[in-house]
Amino acid sequence: MFIRRLKSRNGNIQIQVVKKVNRNNKVVKYLGTARNTIELNELMELAWQYIDNNRIKQGRISFFDNRYSSSEIEKFLSRLVIIGTYDSLVFHFFNYFYQKIGFGKLNDSCFEDLVIARIAHPVSKARTREWLEDKLGIGHKYSLSALY
Repeated sequence: MFIRRLKSRNGNIQIQVVKKVNRNNKVVKYLGTARNTIELNELMELAWQYIDNNRIKQGRISFFDNRYSSSEIEKFLSRLVIIGTYDSLVFHFFNYFYQKIGFGKLNDSCFEDLVIARIAHPVSKARTREWLEDKLGIGHKYSLSALY
């Protein structure tokens, strides 16, 4: 859901809560017409409250919701465990073109990873293996002699 502001010919602004349904916008709630900035701010606040209440009724709670105290957020964050992050966007970008050119027919994953890594991060083969391990978590699959 989102808030739509429609400006009329006389300068008034209508505030609506709208939801996308099958590529079409469907008005869920009409909140009113603002004739000045004070009314506009009040209607916008009502619209955000309506969206938040509707979201909570559906059981979807935002991580950045300000209704929770900092101690509750800290409790939640203490339960999270980050085991690693990998920079795979660049790899997938170049992998698309690797496949598009037709190199994917070679069925050699070592060659594929080496080519893409050398394009994305051109360093020595030994450092390429380290980069594959650090950024993508796949460097351990290949021995240094396999890369040579």
